[in-house]
Amino acid sequence: MKERIGLAGLVVGTFLLRVLPSWDKMFIDGNVWYRGVDPWYHMRLVDNIMENFPIPLKWDMFALYPNGMAVGYFPLISLIIALPGQVFNYEVIGALLPPILGALTLIPIYLICKTLWKSWIGLIACGLVMILPTEFFHRSMLGFTDHHILEVFFSVNTILFLILMHKEGKLRWAILAGVSLGLYMSSWSGGLLLVAPIWIWFFIIFIYKLKNNQPIDVFVGNMCITFSTALILYLPNCLFIKGIEFQVLTMGIVMVSFWILHKLAKVLGWRKLIGLVGLAVGVICFFIPGLTSVTRSVLFNFDITIQEALLSGPKVLLAQYGTSFFLSIGGLAFAIKRKENLLLIVWCTFMLILAINQRRWNYYFAINNAIMAAYFIYVMGSWIKENARIPATVVICSFLLFTILPSTIAISNLPNTITKDWYAACVWLEKNTPEMDGYYELNSDKLDYGVLSWWDYGNWITRISKRAPVSNPMVHQDIQWEVLTAKSEEEANTYLEGINYIVVDRDMVSSKFPAILNLSPRKVDYIPFVFTLWNEETDTWIKIHQEGEVKIYGRK
Repeated sequence: MKERIGLAGLVVGTFLLRVLPSWDKMFIDGNVWYRGVDPWYHMRLVDNIMENFPIPLKWDMFALYPNGMAVGYFPLISLIIALPGQVFNYEVIGALLPPILGALTLIPIYLICKTLWKSWIGLIACGLVMILPTEFFHRSMLGFTDHHILEVFFSVNTILFLILMHKEGKLRWAILAGVSLGLYMSSWSGGLLLVAPIWIWFFIIFIYKLKNNQPIDVFVGNMCITFSTALILYLPNCLFIKGIEFQVLTMGIVMVSFWILHKLAKVLGWRKLIGLVGLAVGVICFFIPGLTSVTRSVLFNFDITIQEALLSGPKVLLAQYGTSFFLSIGGLAFAIKRKENLLLIVWCTFMLILAINQRRWNYYFAINNAIMAAYFIYVMGSWIKENARIPATVVICSFLLFTILPSTIAISNLPNTITKDWYAACVWLEKNTPEMDGYYELNSDKLDYGVLSWWDYGNWITRISKRAPVSNPMVHQDIQWEVLTAKSEEEANTYLEGINYIVVDRDMVSSKFPAILNLSPRKVDYIPFVFTLWNEETDTWIKIHQEGEVKIYGRK
């Protein structure tokens, strides 16, 4: 009973820590200002599904000038918001969804630790997830309405159900694991990410059971049920998202592989089976270009112009995890040494590799870090006399809290990404420029004109201004750097056909300018057009409005 009360307190505390400090930054003058840039586009999709319920938008004319673009986001998050949105204010629901799911993620974390070890280890892990200033904390904050929080929530539940399935061998856990895995894959386009560690775990367990003449029929059958259930839930996404046939095929191959390995094991034996699978994996990795490129982009930091794809160096890891990172590495080492649950070890190791190679994956590893750090505290407790274990644990946890508390306070009070200047400029653009029809329509004709700015701001222009940007965070069209780094106004105008408005801010000629240069193949040893715009030294363009550090230009 005490453990449940403690867990409830941590769940509520996690929610409040992500909501209260951000409340006045998200709810302003009766409007909801979402955090970041992608959440604005997710809410754009919710706008549409509310108007055409329950049909999600497939092609969005307002996402990209001149012809629009296919919607690449899966509709699950839109449906989760739109269903209660039929009764309540869906914009508020959208803002509250991340902290709600972030808080609820503590429940499967607690159950994993309780199932494998002790309930108090789960409470420590949940406490670490609650307070550590990680990417998970950031992406579960009020207003960060993105699919990342769905990924973490469903992935942790999938691991929990698979652990229970393997431990108890019961059908219900296999089905629940399949449901959770199917919802995870339906959350985003990279859903195969979780399939990799699960398959690695399956193959190791399969070979171990085969080598030791242990029964494998129930284990293989349950895995087939899990992946069949997941595939059934995932298939409807084909109706709305183009290009996911590869994921469907891969899921089908993985599902069939369980049955094939079962049959081959009776013929080849475990040694030959390892060699055959090793050969097959090598062929897949080196001779299937699509899979190879996906693996490279997920595991390694090849796209170094995007900050979240950079390596997680010591400074990044210490900033997010503090000393708990060293505890988690110790916990993982002892888990391997003591032969703890193999799925947990494979999952945590896999996520650690991902998090080190790309910063973005730390929103996954935050969970693994907390579980392994809590486990290591448990291990250290076994080195201490029994009557001193509770005080020692309190001291360790207090030290962790003390070293990371300033960063936790800082992240909980992060300012919103969109500024008052930008919000006001986007509202002005909507009210004072020619209206575009078809904002809520499933199909529209080619748009009359576009709005050029840096790609970061595309989603704000789409949802707040209800206008079509030239580039957005999902698609970087060459025209943005061609115009912004043009040698002269005359050269810039050769690219600006159909562009009636240009929006620039101070960051585009200061902090964001190096990023603009990174996209441009030119050697810029002259004054680029973006500076000409900012300095209001143009002949064919005129500043028609300014909101603080944001300027809007129209044609003369």
